[in-house]
Amino acid sequence: MAYVKSKKIVVVVCIIILLFSIYFIINSINSLFSSKVMNSDDRTALNIKKGIEAYVDQTKDYRLENINLSNGNKIISGETYWYELVLALSEPIYMDKSGEYIPIFEDVKDFYPQNPKFRGLKIDVYSQSGKAEVKPWKEEKGCVITIFN
Repeated sequence: MAYVKSKKIVVVVCIIILLFSIYFIINSINSLFSSKVMNSDDRTALNIKKGIEAYVDQTKDYRLENINLSNGNKIISGETYWYELVLALSEPIYMDKSGEYIPIFEDVKDFYPQNPKFRGLKIDVYSQSGKAEVKPWKEEKGCVITIFN
């Protein structure tokens, strides 16, 4: 009788170890995929940051005042959504150093965040330095362009 009880205990322990192993493997796979998605969004934010800074450097338009949005409006700090700027910079823009009409961004379809936690990108532009900060953002109302002096 003791042999049967010890056999049952060994089976239960083996099942528990198996379940913990499966749980660990699933969590490892999930974290691997989520970090790839996160890295993708960070890379996209970095590419947009570089594009904005290149535009500012080339045109000396530190406050993004010369950009015409697709609806004909200008950028309004704190109100214009991030994707409106990305779309505008995907259109040919006169670059005064090169004298050519070229777009900053060629293919904008991959600029939306891949991680479902993020609703868009928050873009901060610092007009005095010509630098930008772009990061994935969780709340849609915060996915705007803000221009600081």
